[in-house]
Amino acid sequence: MSEITPENQGVAVPVGIVGGGFAALIAYVVLRFRGVPAQNIRVFSADNSPGEAWLKMVQAIGQKTMRSESIGHFFPTDSPGLATLELFKKRSLKPIILSWFDQYRPTVESIIKHAHEIAQQVHFWQSLVPARIAHIRKTPDSFLLYNEKEELVARVNNVIIAVGHADPVLPEPVKKFKEMYPQDSRVNGAFDEKQVQPGHPYLVIGDGLSAATEWVRIIESGGCVIAVSQKGFQFGQPLTTPRRYMSKRGLGPFRRKQTGARCAELIQATCANIPLYTGWKKIFRQALAEGALHLIQGNVTDIQKDSTNKLDITVVRPGSEVPEIIEADQVIAATGFYPAIKNPLIAQLIQDYNLPIHDRFLVLKDDCCIEKLSTPGSFAAVLGHASAWAIPCADSFAGMKIGARKIADYVAGKESWNARELARKTNRWAALVFGKELV
Repeated sequence: MSEITPENQGVAVPVGIVGGGFAALIAYVVLRFRGVPAQNIRVFSADNSPGEAWLKMVQAIGQKTMRSESIGHFFPTDSPGLATLELFKKRSLKPIILSWFDQYRPTVESIIKHAHEIAQQVHFWQSLVPARIAHIRKTPDSFLLYNEKEELVARVNNVIIAVGHADPVLPEPVKKFKEMYPQDSRVNGAFDEKQVQPGHPYLVIGDGLSAATEWVRIIESGGCVIAVSQKGFQFGQPLTTPRRYMSKRGLGPFRRKQTGARCAELIQATCANIPLYTGWKKIFRQALAEGALHLIQGNVTDIQKDSTNKLDITVVRPGSEVPEIIEADQVIAATGFYPAIKNPLIAQLIQDYNLPIHDRFLVLKDDCCIEKLSTPGSFAAVLGHASAWAIPCADSFAGMKIGARKIADYVAGKESWNARELARKTNRWAALVFGKELV
């Protein structure tokens, strides 16, 4: 790993990436593919490897496969993807056919393996600095990065903020119960460690992928699910956002809209939904028929212990003032994350520089740059969940890649397609696809 010492703190590194997750890795891979040397990039993260924090979360909810996305991989180009590579490996058209219908779902294990391999190929760890950046300060031609102790860690010409989600949301009744009974592990957030036992009823609050993944795990373990959503359940969308936002055809009309209309479309595009994969359809249908899955639209307003120490959950349904008491052995809150503007680092920037926000979104330029913090030769950009204003599918690998390519134009110049440049890109693309290291 690289280290920033007092002797070189005053020397500005061309590019600093704050965050060490998947968005940071994708930004790094795209920059390296475009010819930026590893020594010109620093990645500031407290995690030892990309995917470390993400893996803990998906393991906590029992997720084993990814949401379908044909360009959901870490190569800098859209193709070939994992489905294409699997086609050649297994000599079967099935992965490609599944991807056409948004049903190709690589395993979590394969994604972690792919991330680790490509990180090695592009020398990601050569650029990794073990530090958690808590504060960013703008100077006329650079950015100063500080850790949690307000110690200067580095000076960078350009900064890419790829810090992932804010904290998970816990509904007030869940927070209140956990505060009153800190030793009682029966009420949890989705990403807390927990055990699932057969024959027990579990009340799951939430209406997105994490909630549905919990349903599947509980049902397959022989448990019963009482699913509660305040706004109801939306089934059937295979991707986090409609596929049109992964191309210029969908992004163009979205970006041309006025602020209010753009925000309304963004809220609609990113609302929670549950994919109906072939296997899940069968599980849900059978569970509903057998009484192992109950879907309730309503609001959880209270969680108490009764006289026998069982959990009594108060639910109020829409249009009714009469509360309903539901018994369950455990409560799991799979209610997503707070908006990205609540991430401490981003919130600090918004406060320090009066950055524009609209509703719950940080307002960005369409190239993911923060206009107030960007000057000629020195830009601040955002990738991942926080860049939704520019890219509605920003929380997907595809969206991260779209943003990373725009950002790379500032560092490596606009892409050229002359014969010499095309040959160079082809060689670098082939090196990555066939498992070789980039020089």
